[in-house]
Amino acid sequence: MPVGLTAGLTRADIDSRSGKIAQQLNTTMEDVDDFKYFLDGFTDQQLIELGYNDEEVAVLRSSYGDLDQLRQIYQGLVGLAGTKDFRAFARRIWGTGFPA
Repeated sequence: MPVGLTAGLTRADIDSRSGKIAQQLNTTMEDVDDFKYFLDGFTDQQLIELGYNDEEVAVLRSSYGDLDQLRQIYQGLVGLAGTKDFRAFARRIWGTGFPA
């Protein structure tokens, strides 16, 4: 007798989960675009005046530069010539409690 989360698995379960993941990814990519646009509206000095230091500004800009490149690849706007770990800078801003 099957037990656990997949014991009563149906097509509707798979369709629902796959659709939700795709929607979340798309929403996240739009959020990256929006936030990168917002962030680009600030000078480094303005961010420093908000309480960031030089290194934090660099990490924030690098992170969203990488995330925006990933968004552009996702949207088919650019290609990627080689391999790249897009988590390199992002993991420095995603906080604790998330796997690196």
